[in-house]
Amino acid sequence: MGKHSVLNSLSSLLANTIVHKILVGKTSKPESTSHLEFEEIEYRSQAIKKSRLYNWNDKDVSILKGEITKKIENKFKNKYIV
Repeated sequence: MGKHSVLNSLSSLLANTIVHKILVGKTSKPESTSHLEFEEIEYRSQAIKKSRLYNWNDKDVSILKGEITKKIENKFKNKYIV
């Protein structure tokens, strides 16, 4: 897997981690909390593994932040109505 595809995959994992972390605090269904927490932990552990595959320079980090922001906004707009 090339660095670009890992960057894309990593941004998705980090975006999902952040979205699930936010949803844990905002959910109105107590029965969903443990499931959301488990998914957040799983996405985070996968992101940590992928992040160690390459050395990330400032340009990569900047691209990653932009992609994560877009994916979080997209996820909330299309899937979760907040």
